[in-house]
This record gives sequence, C-alpha cells and structure tokens, in this order.
Amino acid sequence: MDPLLKVDHLKVYFKILKGTVHAVDDVTFSLDRGQTMGLVGESGCGKTTTAYAITRLLPSNGRVLGGEVVFDGQVIVRADLPTEVDEVLAASDWLPRLEGVLRREEAEFAAFQAGGGKVLETEEQMEDEYAFYSEIRPLLEKKSAGAEDTLREELRDITRRHLTGFGV
Repeated sequence: MDPLLKVDHLKVYFKILKGTVHAVDDVTFSLDRGQTMGLVGESGCGKTTTAYAITRLLPSNGRVLGGEVVFDGQVIVRADLPTEVDEVLAASDWLPRLEGVLRREEAEFAAFQAGGGKVLETEEQMEDEYAFYSEIRPLLEKKSAGAEDTLREELRDITRRHLTGFGV
C-alpha cells in the first residue's frame, strides 16, 4: 500500500538580498494512513519550511528546487521547471523526456490561464516558469537533425542562468 504522504528528496531554497538560503536539503520521509509523526530538530533546521512546502504556503522568494511531495497518490509539490529541465538534460534520453515535461507544463499553463485545473505553483512561480518555457520552447521547435549536442548546451546555458538566482 502506498503511503498517504511521501516527501521525496525535498529541497527548498530562498532568494534573499545577500544570496541564497538553503533551507531544506534532501528531506525524505513517508507517512502511512492513520500514522502520526512529529518533525523535530534544532531551531532553523527547516521544520517550518518543510511544512510550508508540503502545504504549498512558501513565500514568493522560496522555491522547491528538488524532489516532490505526493499526497494520496497525487503529486502536489515538485521541483520548479528549470530544476526539472536541468535534471532531464543530464539523462541520456533527454530529448523525449524534455518533450514530455514541456507537454505537461503546457497543460498546466493552459489550466492556469483558464483559472482552473491542477496547478501546483503560485502565480509568481507560474510566470517565472512561463518565461523560462517561452525561452526554451522555440529552440526545440527549430532543432535540426544531428545538432542535439549543440541544442543541449544551449538549453543548459539558459537553464543555469534561470537557476543562478537560487545559488544552484
């Protein structure tokens, strides 16, 4: 039986004036139906940030930059689009996986614009992700046979530029 709540390799960073705060790095746990759990740790260790990420109440300067949260079989929180693209670009089968990620995002953008559907991000994050998407999608549409390595490097450069503000 699948757990009711599964937090898998959660990573949450905050962008502040002096740089980036790595508030949560690689938190993983699960909670079965009917089970109770306490989250204990030192002051400032990420307990509240973990709870805010799970409940999708992070402030606008916070981002989930890794992992995902699954509740009752549904993904309710996942890494933002640039982080996900960065991970996909490292895979050997990166191109079909990237196309799949972008198709899913297109559906989320359409739902967001229509004012309904399953949208996992805040309005500001959706706008940031749409700007990133709008920058990389045209590159994929004009790709040519045999130029995949060049395309991958261009995509990596754009992705890393978008992640830079979060100290990735």
